[in-house]
Amino acid sequence: MWSTDTPFFRVVGLGCFLSVLLVWGWCESAAASFKVYPTVVDVERGAGGVALGTIDVDLESEGHHRFRVVVEDVGQRADGSQVYSPASGARFSASSWIRLAPSAFTGAPSRTQPIQFQVAVPANAEPGDHLTSLTVQRLAAAGGVTATAVEAVSVRLTIRVRGKLRPRATITSLEVPGVADGGPVAVTTTVRNSGNVTLDFDGVNRAGVTIRDGDDAKQRLPFGGQLFPGQTREFVSRWDDPPLLGDFDAEAAVRTGAGAARREASFWVVPWREIGAVLLLLVAVVLLYRGWRRRRWGY
Repeated sequence: MWSTDTPFFRVVGLGCFLSVLLVWGWCESAAASFKVYPTVVDVERGAGGVALGTIDVDLESEGHHRFRVVVEDVGQRADGSQVYSPASGARFSASSWIRLAPSAFTGAPSRTQPIQFQVAVPANAEPGDHLTSLTVQRLAAAGGVTATAVEAVSVRLTIRVRGKLRPRATITSLEVPGVADGGPVAVTTTVRNSGNVTLDFDGVNRAGVTIRDGDDAKQRLPFGGQLFPGQTREFVSRWDDPPLLGDFDAEAAVRTGAGAARREASFWVVPWREIGAVLLLLVAVVLLYRGWRRRRWGY
């Protein structure tokens, strides 16, 4: 019989205990986090102007990590979520206007690390909103041998250059089903910001889809969120409880300082499932009747 008091088992037990401590320690360090505030900054300057600002990185138990701050372009996906890409000189990008101090630092000691940014607006800058992101990245621990994902927090910085502002929108498409079999009815509206300022659909720029039956508005489905200059979004609106049968119009509208952009499309609601059920019932009745005739009359 093996005894658990042998040197072999004592060594194995010690190894297991140390493994548990190592895993616990790794989990503790992996659970450490950092915070960045504020996460949205708005600045207004004239062409040729300069602005200074600060963001703060709250560091707690981050001693084994290194950090860097990178300047990135900000865009939007079709669903409105933000996407980040390398800094460029794109029309509505402010990435080339930014200088940072510091752009790299260590996680120790625990503290609040200020990051100062300077915005130097070019003398020939186009009026309107120009966006960039100050992205704070936590890099892999120094000396680590395991690949680690880079954790990042982005601060969206909008620089509004004074001058003639043009809030405009273009509805590039409005998609409805030709015939809908009851609810929900999905209406997809594609909107492009063709102006030079951010459109706020939760604020001054009211937008949405209205379902009409003639002159009667049956349902109003508002849009929400923001749309940055030069970006395009898809808004999927759902009419959950349409009438059983009818011919309807969907009108998409976006209101800006330049007026309202509108687009319309028509569709039918037809209860195909109910009609199919009635037809099946009629077929069953006919078959039963014919069977009864054969049994009753012999033909």
